[in-house]
Amino acid sequence: TATTEIYTLSLHTLFRSGEINKHPYNREAWVCLALLNNHSGNPEAAIEAYDYALAFNPDDSAIYKEKGIALINVHRFDEGIVNFLLAIEHSKETDEKFVTDMSNPSDNNTYMYWLIAHSYYHEKRFSEAKEYYLKGIKSDPKFIDNWYDMGTLLLEEELWSDATVYLKKTISFEPTFYHLRFSLATAEYKSGNRKEAEKIFKKYIKKIDLRGSPESVFEYIDFLLDQKENDQAFKIIDDIIKNYPKAFHYFFKLRDRK
Repeated sequence: TATTEIYTLSLHTLFRSGEINKHPYNREAWVCLALLNNHSGNPEAAIEAYDYALAFNPDDSAIYKEKGIALINVHRFDEGIVNFLLAIEHSKETDEKFVTDMSNPSDNNTYMYWLIAHSYYHEKRFSEAKEYYLKGIKSDPKFIDNWYDMGTLLLEEELWSDATVYLKKTISFEPTFYHLRFSLATAEYKSGNRKEAEKIFKKYIKKIDLRGSPESVFEYIDFLLDQKENDQAFKIIDDIIKNYPKAFHYFFKLRDRK
């Protein structure tokens, strides 16, 4: 992209000018180099540059945060968690504020809690992930990502009733998350609330572009098949089968039931 090209050009300019070599003990120069490497698609070099910056200032919470993000971007989640925890520890000393474009957490660690939970989630360490999602929710209940990811995690654990609580809260923040309503309907159905599930499915099925995102309605197809409403299921499958090969799975499942 044009942005990446600009960052790459800036990085090359730094090298040509010898800026880093002129100021080997300059924290800002190493941080700049790290950021440029990150944006240029070279996260490993960015991590190394962050290490140099931290060698000169080992109490810099912002650098620990940025290094942690670079680490999880290359799936080094355990190391990322260590750096996020260090960021929290040192932010208490510097009163560093961590915010995102998505929210303005009142607690300066809300975003960090989400990053830690996100990392644990990817490591399939669900107990630790839930601990930090809950910390994030407690520190700022309006930060939607903690609610959303907690609900998704609980769905994966098949804790259907618990999942509905977090999915409903997420939807209250973002009513246009129509695909999430299908997950909520599935959770309601698995929890034994068949009528509520059917109500949600039928209300929002018309708001989903079947051809653009057919995966959003697979839960509904399963629901219809479980209820032996085969004709309605077949109608939906027929509408998406040309654009999404996975629909064949439902076609054969339906055929076997007839």
